[in-house]
Amino acid sequence: MIKQALAASVLACVTTAASAEDIDFTGTANATCAFTNVVDGTLNVIGSAYTTASAATYTVTNNDPAAFKIVVPTVTTFTTAPGSAVPSAAVAQTMVMSTGANAGDTFVGSDVGGYELPLVNLGADNLTHSVSGSITDAEDGAYTIRVPVTCVSV
Repeated sequence: MIKQALAASVLACVTTAASAEDIDFTGTANATCAFTNVVDGTLNVIGSAYTTASAATYTVTNNDPAAFKIVVPTVTTFTTAPGSAVPSAAVAQTMVMSTGANAGDTFVGSDVGGYELPLVNLGADNLTHSVSGSITDAEDGAYTIRVPVTCVSV
């Protein structure tokens, strides 16, 4: 009986001495904007004119609504061109936000001044991008237009 009482009092001391504490782990996600699924477009060059044969496509994903915008600059040169061939004017560009969090939003700007599109919703957006224009001093050979599209903080 004494052994049982002693065991019960030891158990009571151990039980009452127990405690619990919630341990929190915290962290911060940095705001990000990234390009994925990039597929380059192709050109159809006939005489002194060029158009998009197949549009470029890409996905832009951001995790902070209203923190980023897509910037499409003015393009006035070919990356690759034969001889002295140059675009006759700024490259005409058409960007369409086809699906995603910001679907249907339109770029603001011009071929001469560049374009911008604020990303007001977080998530992934799929875009198509086309170019067209005319060539001064057109020659037979390969042509490449590079558009350095960026996602920047607003």
